[in-house]
Amino acid sequence: LRAIASAFSQTAKTSSLYDLTNNKNGQAPLPANGVYGKAGNILLGSHYNAAESSQGNLYAAAIYSRMLSTAEINQVYAALKAYYSKRSITA
Repeated sequence: LRAIASAFSQTAKTSSLYDLTNNKNGQAPLPANGVYGKAGNILLGSHYNAAESSQGNLYAAAIYSRMLSTAEINQVYAALKAYYSKRSITA
């Protein structure tokens, strides 16, 4: 089980990806031709470009109306980790 969080800043046009399992993160500008408007589909476990793909299962997803801080992301991760550990699923 791997925990990953992604945060997007509409104002700064940046994306942050957090690998919570391995305690790593990175930030990158959104591509000029990328999809970052508020309208349209939200793809979970998929990509708007058919050339991209993902293998695996999605155990939890959450969408917030604002970008969460690193501390808030860590709080959500701790809560989900506790929830799954009670069910013998570890990250």
